[in-house]
Amino acid sequence: HYVPEMYLDGFTGRKGQLFIVDAQSRRSFRSKPKGIAAERDFNLIEADGVPPDALEQELAKLEGLIAPGIKRVRETASFGEENKDREDIIN
Repeated sequence: HYVPEMYLDGFTGRKGQLFIVDAQSRRSFRSKPKGIAAERDFNLIEADGVPPDALEQELAKLEGLIAPGIKRVRETASFGEENKDREDIIN
């Protein structure tokens, strides 16, 4: 299961790294989300007349809209008085 790097950033510590455990080898290590949780061309589209990265471009727009709200909620541990962040995240 893959989740956006933006989401994984919320689970990093001060050094911006995740604690990783390889279930097969039982080896643990630390890595930035970009170094461990990525699969190139995961959302590639193969359809006539559609750019191969069309889905990725649309998802990037959505993430760009909600990332600031997620960051504010994470930093303040609150949705605040305005519900814009809540609405953006839910949408």
